[in-house]
Amino acid sequence: CSGLEIFVEGKWKSVTVENLPPHSFIVNIGDLMAYWSGGRWKSTLHRVANPPKNSALAKVDRFSIPFFTGPKLDSVIVPVNYESMSEEDKSRFKPVLALDHLHAKLGISNT
Repeated sequence: CSGLEIFVEGKWKSVTVENLPPHSFIVNIGDLMAYWSGGRWKSTLHRVANPPKNSALAKVDRFSIPFFTGPKLDSVIVPVNYESMSEEDKSRFKPVLALDHLHAKLGISNT
């Protein structure tokens, strides 16, 4: 267990950094950024698991800096490539208010 894990193909998998360039960092994007990209970038279910207590990884410092941000709630979210999307994709990624997108993710109804 390396800490960060992503849920892929029905399983939790460790995210390894051994093959990344030095001083790299990983960015997890949220559902709204995935929507903005018209599905090009994926929002991945993820978690952070502690390494086994007496393992070598448990003795290494790990830094995590969570930062959450979003648009103003009255912003209209339109995928950046909306004009060049197929009609099928346009029907999947219709322009939406940021507040409505948030409500949909939280299961909140406006009615």
